[in-house]
Amino acid sequence: YFDGNQSTDAGINLALADGGELNTQVNYTMETNDFNVNLDLKNIALSNIKAYITDIMNINSMQGMLSANLNAKGNLSELLKMNISGNANISGIDLRTTGNDQVLKCQNIGVNVNKVILDDNIFDIGPLSESYWDESEAITKNVFFEAYKVLTSFFLLINKEAMKRIATMKISQIK
Repeated sequence: YFDGNQSTDAGINLALADGGELNTQVNYTMETNDFNVNLDLKNIALSNIKAYITDIMNINSMQGMLSANLNAKGNLSELLKMNISGNANISGIDLRTTGNDQVLKCQNIGVNVNKVILDDNIFDIGPLSESYWDESEAITKNVFFEAYKVLTSFFLLINKEAMKRIATMKISQIK
């Protein structure tokens, strides 16, 4: 099997305690080092992510469900040249800062990931699609998002220490 002439197909299917699902399928060819990975997420609660990002973001509340189907295809010898594609969707999104300021609220936001190749700085992502709560739910029919003179409401989420690190970065570090 490990003589380099075999391919490996493996998959993992997990049902999460909060009702979400994570499914992966991996195909790897040892002879060429080529891989093809499919990641399928269904109804993953965004609130689960909050604990991992509170040291860099001022988040009080993070509600919504993430679903995504992403595919990464490439070669392990040139990992940054892999091609990532697929789509992602967040439903019932409501982001609030530690001061309880609303940053984003929308019924559904979806995006196509047409092609991402990190080594070539290709990020072909879009179009963004959104839908709103209907009027019967007494919530505005617009996506809540504010643009300030210098920043957007998303910058309210970044804590001061992280903002200082971003502000002192050189352009070459960001590219």
